[in-house]
Amino acid sequence: MIKRYHPGVYLKEALEAMDMTAKEFSIRTGISERSLSSFMAGKTGISFELASKLGSFFGNSPSVWINLQTSYDTYLAEEKAKAEVDNDYKLISCFKKYFASFFGMATAEGHGDFVEKVRKLASVNSINLLRTDERELIPAYHKEQKGNAKIDHFVFNLYFSIALTAARKIETKPFDKDAFLKVLSGIRKLTLKEPEEFIGELVERFRECGVAFVYLPYMKNLELYGAAKWLSPEKAMIVVSNRGKQADVFWFTLLHEAGHLLNESRRDPSVLCDVNEVQSDSFAREQIVSEEEYQDFMMNGHYLSRDIKGFADQKGFLPCLLEGRLRHEKLLKQSQRVLSVQYEYGPLQKAYAAALKKASRAV
Repeated sequence: MIKRYHPGVYLKEALEAMDMTAKEFSIRTGISERSLSSFMAGKTGISFELASKLGSFFGNSPSVWINLQTSYDTYLAEEKAKAEVDNDYKLISCFKKYFASFFGMATAEGHGDFVEKVRKLASVNSINLLRTDERELIPAYHKEQKGNAKIDHFVFNLYFSIALTAARKIETKPFDKDAFLKVLSGIRKLTLKEPEEFIGELVERFRECGVAFVYLPYMKNLELYGAAKWLSPEKAMIVVSNRGKQADVFWFTLLHEAGHLLNESRRDPSVLCDVNEVQSDSFAREQIVSEEEYQDFMMNGHYLSRDIKGFADQKGFLPCLLEGRLRHEKLLKQSQRVLSVQYEYGPLQKAYAAALKKASRAV
């Protein structure tokens, strides 16, 4: 890029070529010496009045001087934009494989193109804006998860901004609590399906109830399984990260966040992930295995894999969901994952991308 100079530089050179002092030039043109000094030092831009007086003295059009200023201002803006791209790239370069795997961005893509695509995904002019822990940029509130995990606000804001962009593309009907509860009561049957099947059904069923469902693969250092948020009193969103790939975690997280939407105010702009955790946990457990069913199972006193599978098959849900609950309640060792099912990120993302495309066209 050719460097451009402030028009004051050209005026200073012109005066030197004429062996004229700024004071003399001030007298001959009616331009104050103070204004000239500031202009030639590049501290102030050109006004139309100044351009007219310069044009009159040098016998050229005022537009010549205005164009010099415009050219210089454009140069500064381009240099600033280039620096911002470089800065943004440094912030997200560690996520290149993530965006390549789940959003089809080439790992060898140029810095500018890569940054521009991520900015578009996150709906921001600059990725650097997401470094703040303030909530003016995206009206969200996120507390630390249980335990000592420290939240990386930049990663959270980047991840959640991408989720928000996806959610806003989904056309939903006005939120209907009764319809939402009915859909949630049928979640158990969905757990028996493959991701390629249930993802599309989740998006569509939730959309009909006024909830935009977003699946967004886990991002390094996110420390988040899922979140829920009211976009308006008539539209909510749930995002699930599938952190850890475990099916039981995926379904529990989904139902846990649904529980927040049912228990929190529609006018609360918060990202719900810490409020009423116990209540949301209880709701999620009840949707997977009701307390009555769970007590029936516990009466047998056996927690062998075949017992768990037989009970789950009889009730019609994925056995690893019950196995996960027993691990959580310390009735099984954490290492016991005989019935574990993993959802790989790639197939889930592919199925979700197709569902999102369809839902975005729906009215």
